[in-house]
Amino acid sequence: MTVARDALGRVLPGSAPLNPAGRPIGSRGRRGRELLAQLEPMGVLLLSKAVAVALDEKNPDSFVLRDLLSRCLPPPEKHHTVEFALPDGTLAEQSAAILAAVSAGELTPAEGDHLAAMLASHARVIEVHEYGARLDAVERALQERK
Repeated sequence: MTVARDALGRVLPGSAPLNPAGRPIGSRGRRGRELLAQLEPMGVLLLSKAVAVALDEKNPDSFVLRDLLSRCLPPPEKHHTVEFALPDGTLAEQSAAILAAVSAGELTPAEGDHLAAMLASHARVIEVHEYGARLDAVERALQERK
């Protein structure tokens, strides 16, 4: 029985005869789980030793420090709440308020972009709702004419 492979020799998704769905993303093999279970009780000791190596006054190791920071600190949140009150008014006024907040440094450009995209999406919802109401009115008028 042959298995389809790509140019690098990797098994193509859906072509493994015994497990066509493939291994679930993020799953670990038995050996990896065993190693993690053995390391877990020593985690605090290993971390303190790595910090000592990274911050050694005579011979600091910046690679260890960088690796520690990348693994221990949580990555910056991509999705977090933004405290920004949109003013009452038209969508154009609200969009101008977002632009002013980004210009003043109250919002990051990415936050402003996300808020503006949400505002544009909301405008489309309002537009579709208004078109639906207008279509209903036209259909009622046509029904009354008959």
